[in-house]
Amino acid sequence: MECFATFSSAANIKKILDSIVDLVQDANLYVDQNGIHMQSWDITHSVLCYFLFPPSAIENFQISQSFYLGLNIKNLHKILHCVKDDDKIYLSYQIPEGDVLGIRAESSESSENNRSIDVELPLIEIYAELVDIPIIKYDVRVDMDSKSFSYIIKDLINMGDVIQITANINTLKFKTITDEGINMTTSLDIAKNHNTEMSCSNEANLHIGSRYMRQFIKGCSFSPKINIFLQNEIPVIINYVLENGTQLKYICAPKDID
Repeated sequence: MECFATFSSAANIKKILDSIVDLVQDANLYVDQNGIHMQSWDITHSVLCYFLFPPSAIENFQISQSFYLGLNIKNLHKILHCVKDDDKIYLSYQIPEGDVLGIRAESSESSENNRSIDVELPLIEIYAELVDIPIIKYDVRVDMDSKSFSYIIKDLINMGDVIQITANINTLKFKTITDEGINMTTSLDIAKNHNTEMSCSNEANLHIGSRYMRQFIKGCSFSPKINIFLQNEIPVIINYVLENGTQLKYICAPKDID
């Protein structure tokens, strides 16, 4: 098999898999000039999950042609959790018609144990086309500290089944109502909050299921910053990006509330 990608550490791969494993069962991993990326719906087709490792985020990336690999995400998740965060990762594939993904993990030079793990993960046939995501200039963009976002959402998802997000030029609000009628709202005054920036051309008011928000905040361990894009009746985008261009994105259809 030909080694097509080397990662200096397993940490970010593991964090991304942690963030999607409860949403995505099987997915195609695409390998092309843009890097290594995945796009897949959750079971309910309410959330489109996407991640990208661009060539700039990969220590060594060499391909002679584009290809894709059908993977069971839960199995890949199990394998990567057998390695340490600072282990070096090598991905191999027999182009063009191999039937396994080769994964090799080697302990870092600073490790006390000179250890390596080799795994061959069988590929599966997945019939799925890439979704053409239109470029939309959203009415609202929020840039905030991911830890702050996580704290807010964790409180609310333990209270109610649906989280309402509203934004106007001055304020960003997250709200839920419990079955007992308890109303809980967290409000951010943008002018006074130094960890949050927001651009708002029109007010937005959307509802997202708490079970999805519970999954989205898992990405907070991946990146210190989060971008949120909002517009009425348009899918919400939750976006995490690292300085090296590695990206994790959730696109979620808002919930209809009568």
